[in-house]
Parts: sequence; structure tokens; C-alpha cells
Amino acid sequence: MNKDISASAEIWNFFKRHSLPATASLLDLRLEHDGMERKYLLHIPAAYDGSEAWPLVLNLHGLGVNRFGQMLESQMNPVADTAQFIVAYPEGTLRNVPNIGEAPGWNTFMDPNAPNDIAFIDRLLEHIVAAYNIDTSRIYATGKSQGGEMSYLLACQIPEKIAAIASVSGTITVENMNSTCTPNQPIPVLHIHGTADLLGPFNGGAGILGPFPTFPAVTDHLAAWMDNNGCTLDATSTSLPDTDTSDSSSVTLFKYESCQIISLGDNMERTAEVWLYQVNGGGHTWPGGPKEQIPPGFEAFFGNINRDINASSEIWNFFNRRQLVTSTPPIPLRTLNLIAFPNPALNELNFSFELQRTAPVELSLYNSIGQKIETIFNQTLGQGKQQIRWDRTHRTLTPGVYYCRLSINNQVTSQAIVLN
Repeated sequence: MNKDISASAEIWNFFKRHSLPATASLLDLRLEHDGMERKYLLHIPAAYDGSEAWPLVLNLHGLGVNRFGQMLESQMNPVADTAQFIVAYPEGTLRNVPNIGEAPGWNTFMDPNAPNDIAFIDRLLEHIVAAYNIDTSRIYATGKSQGGEMSYLLACQIPEKIAAIASVSGTITVENMNSTCTPNQPIPVLHIHGTADLLGPFNGGAGILGPFPTFPAVTDHLAAWMDNNGCTLDATSTSLPDTDTSDSSSVTLFKYESCQIISLGDNMERTAEVWLYQVNGGGHTWPGGPKEQIPPGFEAFFGNINRDINASSEIWNFFNRRQLVTSTPPIPLRTLNLIAFPNPALNELNFSFELQRTAPVELSLYNSIGQKIETIFNQTLGQGKQQIRWDRTHRTLTPGVYYCRLSINNQVTSQAIVLN
């Protein structure tokens, strides 16, 4: 038996140079978390081939809407196809929604007796990063209504993983602000809100579904984030062109740009800006989204859909200028040359790769549904060729498909392996 090459690796190196005509993929996936099967959609643009690390956008639905509804309402997939980023649409768990009945929602109050949705999304990020080539310095969160509130909560609870957030029609409620969300580091914020929003009033108070919860005025809510981000109260305001006069609304953009500077290394800097798209006369809707986002007969309930801007495009343009702080430039994943052999394996696996410089290395094993089985290796290695050996002899693992996940600083790559 020849040991000079790994046949499986050589076969894959040949295969990956050839493909059918590219098409975008929409995957309806499941992830087990805390004993529950959680659902999410993943949109993979046709141009993605895994050779480069791509940004990831979490797009979160509002109360009473599901993952498909948020995808259709926001129309973010075409933006992702053009700008080249991956979109995940997670779904909350079923709960009682006023005037609707049982429908998906988020545990924004961090009720200990309800599913921990922050932990679920954190777990989902780990799963996606393990399976795809994601630029972990460019993971973003957006959403509408309660999904927007979840974006703010992510910025509070796991700010080390979220580079910027954007919310449409969703503020953190007065009841939640002090108990579940106390920001501890600056993060860029974009907010879009209609002045005629009846569900989350622009000037604060309970919406028409009230009396609970209550919402702060949008300006007061953003003032708290400006204080967190070290912003001055000086803003530039721009009245955007009213390109569609039939929508009975217009947009004023307020930019608070005199904020804390975030150093990214390599003479790169970003500012923790706070932007507000004030949709004058706008309702509880996603600007630029389809009319189908409003159920028939509920037009007065949800209000106008602004057509002067496309919220998904504006959100991405805001995200695209921002990333997390990285102390050292990332190691290009294509230079690692990760190979797992033999593959399929029986009792022993070898992992070989090459480091361009000294770096902390973590190698982990996951099962097919994204559960971490074992940390195989976790320490700093020097520059050059590396090989890590893993022995399955004393482990009880059922035969099947697994994934090895190699993390170098903030860069992650993964490879499927088969255990016989």
C-alpha cells in the first residue's frame, strides 16, 4: 500500500478544479441545540466556491414571521449574489403571538424557562464557520422588528463575534434595555424606522398590540448606543431623493460619525458610527421590500412601504465598510493545504497542514449535525509543515461522516471525513 500520497486528497484536488455551471443554493437546514431541533435557511451565492473567506449576514425575522417570511420580505439574496456574501435566516421557536396565535418568536427577555436564543445563534455561527469558509472578522446581524431587537442583543451578549448590526423597525424594549443589554464595547449601528410605525412607535410607548412591552423613542434608544460608541451629538443630515412619490413617504439620513475609532491593525481603522434612516411617513415595513410583506387587509396596520431606498442594499453598504478588530492579518486559508488521511479512516487519522508563521492552532472534530465531539489539538505551533495524529481506538464513535475544523487565529477551514 503506497504511503507517498493520499489518494482521496489527490482525487479531491482534481475534482475541485471542475464544476457544473454555478447556481445559487438555498438550503433548509436543521441544527440540534439544547435538545431541540432548530431551523434555519442558508443562501449560498453561485459564485461561492470555498476558495476565499466570505462575509456572513444573519438576517432575523420579526415576531410571528418565520425564516421564509424574512427571506421574502427583505429580498436580501439578490444583494448577496452581487456583493458576494452568505446569508443565514435563523428561526425562533413557537410562542403565543397576539392576534396571530402560535408562531415563531425570539426569547428577547432571556426568560430562563424559554430557549436561550443567544446561545442558539452563537452555536449556529460555530456550525456555519465550521462548514464554510467564513471571514470571521466580517459577521454581521440584521433583522426586522423583534429580529432587529435580537440584533441589538447579539451586540450586547456576543460583541466579540459581531462586526456591525442593523435594525429595521426594532428597538430594545424599555423592559429589556437595562436587564439584558448593557453594551461593553463599541459596535457600528444602523437603524431604519418609520415615523408612522404603529407597532413600534417612533416616539416611544406601547404599540397598538400593547400595553406590554413598551418601546423607547428611537432617538433615545440610539442616544444610548451613541454614548456606548463614544459619539458626539453632532450629526450630518441628508434628505434623500424622493424617487417614488406614490409611497407617501420620504427618507432623511442622520449620520453620527464623530465616534470612537477602532484600530484594526496594519494602519487600518474603522469608526463605531451610528446611522439613522428616518422614514418620514413610513410604517412597520422593510423599505424596498415586496408588497406581499403586508398580509391582505392589514395595510392600515403595517403602514406604507417606502420605495426610495432598498433597505437590504443600504444595510450591506453599511456593513461592507466594517469588520472586527484583528491583532494580526489572517493567514490565507488556501496556503494551509489541509489534508486528512487516510480518508475514509478506521482507527487512525493524520492531519497535515502548513503554517506561514507561528500561530495558535485548534483542531476539533464535529459530527454531521454540527455537534462538537472532541478537541483534538489546541496549542501554538511554529512556522512550517505540521502533522497531528488522532487515535480513535479508545473512543466510541459510530461509523459515518464527520468534520474536522481547523482554526488558525480567527480563520477557520474544515474538511469532511468518513469513519468506518
